Amino acid sequence: MTYEYFDDKGSELVYGNFINAVRDIKVYRIIVTNAIVSNTYFRSGAGWERMDSKEEINDEI
Repeated sequence: MTYEYFDDKGSELVYGNFINAVRDIKVYRIIVTNAIVSNTYFRSGAGWERMDSKEEINDEI
């Protein structure tokens, strides 16, 4: 699995491990990719939420 971390301005951030990234308040978006699929998670007031494929398509239109 690969993890990409981004702040709220879209700048990529670098972390040594996943746990440190999730705990850091600067991280706003995480893209998690494995051999089959890539999922995007956003920090919300209720924790981390996954962006559904349907929402991604609507945002691009």
